[in-house]
Amino acid sequence: MALFINLETRGLKSKLHKIIELGTVKFNCICNVVSELEAMADPGKRIAVSASEVHDIKNEMEKGIPELLIMRA
Repeated sequence: MALFINLETRGLKSKLHKIIELGTVKFNCICNVVSELEAMADPGKRIAVSASEVHDIKNEMEKGIPELLIMRA
């Protein structure tokens, strides 16, 4: 099994910019997709234009979605 994780943030500074999207794809040993997850969150502030140009996530897409909760096992 393999799990690929993708995080997108509001900007490039990790201490200032929150995560706005979390994506995961889980593969089995013969590279078939087993499961996928995509979660978006409203960062509460505008997404930097420079970040939006990288991940193509626009402010309008996030508005009103609750803040992303990250849980640790």
